[in-house]
Amino acid sequence: MHSRGSVCSKSKLADTNSNVTVSQVIEQLPRTSILHLACHGHQDIASPLNSGFVLEDGLLTVRKLFETQIPHAQLAFLSACSTATGDQNLPDEPIHLGTTMLFAGFPSVIATLWPMGDSDGPDIASDVHTSLCNRSLHTWCLSGDSIAYALDEAVRNLIERDVKPSRWATYIHMGC
Repeated sequence: MHSRGSVCSKSKLADTNSNVTVSQVIEQLPRTSILHLACHGHQDIASPLNSGFVLEDGLLTVRKLFETQIPHAQLAFLSACSTATGDQNLPDEPIHLGTTMLFAGFPSVIATLWPMGDSDGPDIASDVHTSLCNRSLHTWCLSGDSIAYALDEAVRNLIERDVKPSRWATYIHMGC
C-alpha cells in the first residue's frame, strides 16, 4: 500500500501476504491511495459482501472494505486470479471483486478475467508501478489514462516475450 503523498518508493505494508493481517490493511486504508493485493481471491456468489482476499489471518471481505473510509483511494491493483470474473449463472450481473473495489471507492482497478500466471504477476506489477512513478519528480501519476496506458505497456512487454495470449489477455483496467 502506498500512502497519500508518498514519493515513488517501495514503501509497503509487507513484501508478502504471509504476515499481513486484515486489521493491518483496514488500519492503513484511510491513508492509502494505492492498494496492491497479491494474494488469493475468494468469490462468494451467494453472498457477494462475503467475497474477499485471503490474508494471513482470514478474509479481507468486501463488507469490511465498504465499511472503511478510503478518502484517498486511486488504484486497486488485484494480483489475484479471476478478480473480474462474475457468475456464469448470472451473466448480466457485474458483481465480482474488481467491481466491488470500484464501489468501495477506488476509481481505477486492475483485475484479471481468469487465473493469472504466478510468474507474470510480479512482472506486470513492476512494469505498471514503474510506468506510474515519475522518478524525476518523485510523484505518482494516477490518472485513469495513465493507469490504463501503464497496464497496456506491461501487457505488451509480456507479448514481446512471446508469452501465450491466455497469460497476458487476462489483465484488464476498469474505471476511469
